[in-house]
Amino acid sequence: MDLLMSPINSKNPQAIELTPQHWLRLSFMIWGALLMGQIVFFGVVLFLRSSGQQPMVNQQTAQLLLIIASAMIFTVIPLGYMIRRSSFLRAADKEEKVKLGMLFGGNLVFWAACEGVSLFGIVGFLVGGLWINLIPSLVAFVIQLLHSPRLPGDSIFPTINRSDVHRP
Repeated sequence: MDLLMSPINSKNPQAIELTPQHWLRLSFMIWGALLMGQIVFFGVVLFLRSSGQQPMVNQQTAQLLLIIASAMIFTVIPLGYMIRRSSFLRAADKEEKVKLGMLFGGNLVFWAACEGVSLFGIVGFLVGGLWINLIPSLVAFVIQLLHSPRLPGDSIFPTINRSDVHRP
């Protein structure tokens, strides 16, 4: 039996009830697919650039693309983060099923914002040929990588109790 398809609600056979572990697994699949898409696209662009093709735009346009991609880091990613945070805050007082869906949606918006910045920088490198255009892509990729899916209440850093620390 497929993990994402069970258990099925007995009241409505078409409705699928996902547990928190199902949501987490689904989130990891989408998060990983978004990251893999960026890596594959970067590989394709590297292959195309290695053919020795001349840049498609002049130097000034390539620099303009770098400025736009850099500005996107400070506008699009924070906007995606604010939308995600708003979704998380609205989910706080909801029932479990609704809460998990809202958390998933908030994460999805944030990851898409990071991916958009990353792909824009890679396209800037493709058409302009400047390696520096990849810096905003790398920054956005790392931000997305650091915001991996977690269940509510999980933290990036585990809590350490003083009683857990063993002294010699």
